[in-house]
Amino acid sequence: MQTRLQNYSMAYAKILNESMAENSPYDRLIKKIDETFEKHGMADEKSLNAKLTALTTMTQGITATSQEIALNLIMQSEELEIKQLMAQKELLLKDKELELADKRLLLADREAKFNEERAKLIQAQAKSEEARKQAIEREIISYDDKLRMQEATLLKDVVFGYSVGGLNPPSNMTSKMLDAVDKITP
Repeated sequence: MQTRLQNYSMAYAKILNESMAENSPYDRLIKKIDETFEKHGMADEKSLNAKLTALTTMTQGITATSQEIALNLIMQSEELEIKQLMAQKELLLKDKELELADKRLLLADREAKFNEERAKLIQAQAKSEEARKQAIEREIISYDDKLRMQEATLLKDVVFGYSVGGLNPPSNMTSKMLDAVDKITP
């Protein structure tokens, strides 16, 4: 508020001084009145009254005009400052929006790379699961082969035990032994 008042006072004083300075319309009117009164030889009192009337009228007009001009200048100056501040704020806002857009773009790029890497990982996991499934199948086959071999070995040992003991093994046991041996040999 104080600077506004100081600005107004300075502008008003400057405009008022320039309005009454030498070669101003006011100065020229006073000189014209003096010339006219000298040319026609009129009394100094009438000249003084005419000068005072002109001075009063012009001073009132000049003062009012000076005040109006000073106020307009200050208001325009303040409007320009406000517009400048608004433009700066808008520029800052646009910079922030641009920065945010850049960050969104960077985030989208990172997300795309992440999704790409995740897809690769999922593919690798699928391949790993397939390989694991095949390994489990091989393990099952291997285990089944071991069981068949144990069965054949046990049946062979039983049949051999009967034979060593001088007994004839039951025929179905011998056929089971031969079937078990056939299962493990292709």
